[in-house]
Amino acid sequence: LRECGSDVVEVGVASTPTIARAVHHLGADAGVVVTASHNPASDNGLKLWNPSGKAFGPDQRAAVERRIREDDYGLAGWDEVGDRTRRDGVRDHHADAIESAVDLERSPSVVVDIGNGTGGVTASVLDDLGCRVRTLNGQEDGSFPGRPSEPTADTLETLSILVAETDAELGVGHDGDADRMLAVDETGTFVPKDALLALFARDAAGSGDRVAAPIDTS
Repeated sequence: LRECGSDVVEVGVASTPTIARAVHHLGADAGVVVTASHNPASDNGLKLWNPSGKAFGPDQRAAVERRIREDDYGLAGWDEVGDRTRRDGVRDHHADAIESAVDLERSPSVVVDIGNGTGGVTASVLDDLGCRVRTLNGQEDGSFPGRPSEPTADTLETLSILVAETDAELGVGHDGDADRMLAVDETGTFVPKDALLALFARDAAGSGDRVAAPIDTS
């Protein structure tokens, strides 16, 4: 990016939602997340974000793919290389935004399975909101030693057991870059993704509103 003349702001290791929100906050034109997402540790890729917080659309992705395929790069002159700076605090900015959007009637006990990824912001926010929080696999480690990165009924078995055997009322599980969230209820029962989507939709939508469901919803 710098060799093409772009200024680069590094924000360190952070969740994908944190980066998506930070693009506008930092006045940037785009955001790039280097992540394997929920895939095995041997994989890696790029997730690209607009200042609106939305991911790159089909036309933008096609343009990037064409440039890579055709080796079409506009390299800058030796004296026009972009700057490289470091900015901290994007996680705090994300956490503040979540906290300002949440109004809890009470503070339940929650277990958060971070999956050795970047979802620690969830546990931090819940703690700040007064919840009693326990964490699983809370150490960031890209080899994912605690469990496979993708949160499923099988990979969240330990989370389900811990919730069922304690006073926790909710279990939350993230993938590596924390743009996926799955849940187990107070009995330790895994909540299917379709049911979770329906619960969110029922809470967010009013009478006469329409809800758009993703293609992987059954």
